[in-house]
Amino acid sequence: MTREEALRVFQQEHSQLLEQCQQRFIDDFPNKVQTLMERINHAFASIRKQVEEKEKEKVVFFHFSLLRCDLLVRKFTILLQVQDIRWFLDPMPLETLFSVDFLYENLVQTWDWLLDERKKYIGKVSTYDVDFMMSDLIFTCNRIVGNALRYFFRDIEDSTEFMAIPKEFTWDIYWGEYRNEAILTARVARIPKTQKEWQTALQLDTEGTRLSESYWYQASLETGNCSGKLLCFMTFEDCQLKNINFKTADLTGARFCNCLIENCDFESAILTTTLFENCRWLNTSLLNAELRQAVFTEDSIPEEGLDDRQLSELLLKGGIES
Repeated sequence: MTREEALRVFQQEHSQLLEQCQQRFIDDFPNKVQTLMERINHAFASIRKQVEEKEKEKVVFFHFSLLRCDLLVRKFTILLQVQDIRWFLDPMPLETLFSVDFLYENLVQTWDWLLDERKKYIGKVSTYDVDFMMSDLIFTCNRIVGNALRYFFRDIEDSTEFMAIPKEFTWDIYWGEYRNEAILTARVARIPKTQKEWQTALQLDTEGTRLSESYWYQASLETGNCSGKLLCFMTFEDCQLKNINFKTADLTGARFCNCLIENCDFESAILTTTLFENCRWLNTSLLNAELRQAVFTEDSIPEEGLDDRQLSELLLKGGIES
């Protein structure tokens, strides 16, 4: 058996094990997310102190990176870098480190077991091969964390430490790998938008995907065909929305905050995990809309138009089922 054949057999034999590890990571994450958020807030506190000491001006970018270089010594370290509008060209970025070893304990056990298993192949499967397999799994899990934080960072402005950091009207939070792939986990862009910008955005969105993660602030938006579009993690804040067609649109993870929603059509739209906070509804259809784990503040639940199934699926902000 050649080295290439041995490696292929080794990977195939243990592919199910790695899949089980990933699923166990997903299952365990809800039990560990509170600890993760506490460490993130502690990191923000460290950044706040550095801002005061270095008299740093307003920042824009927050980038959390899992450091690949630490993995070979079984350390799982997050680097938080905070930069101004110049991003990576900022001459004085603020930095702090914190450990997330607790997230990956089960993966370390699997890693050690695979290192023993590879010995059966008498040198044809190297420690490097096992390290590469595990690194790939670890960064897959890191992306899972980033996607989950999109929901937990919705309330990041409730964090005293985060809010004490001076920021521009626009800021982004990313979670990923150092100077590599990263997920946008939170964005604020509190610059008022216009009807003209809305119409232009719709015209340019020929493939139905460009509006995802866009931010609309203090905008009076009238008319617009968003039917069938991918609008995941889109935000409307302090907006008036009138006569907009959201039929069958995918608004997973979107946010509607302090909005008037009038004569809009959400028929058969996907509103899974969508947040409606301090919203008013007038003559708007939610017929057959998917509201599984959609989150409403108590004053944002439509007075009519929801069936029993929809009411049973939505959540009140604070985690109490309606």
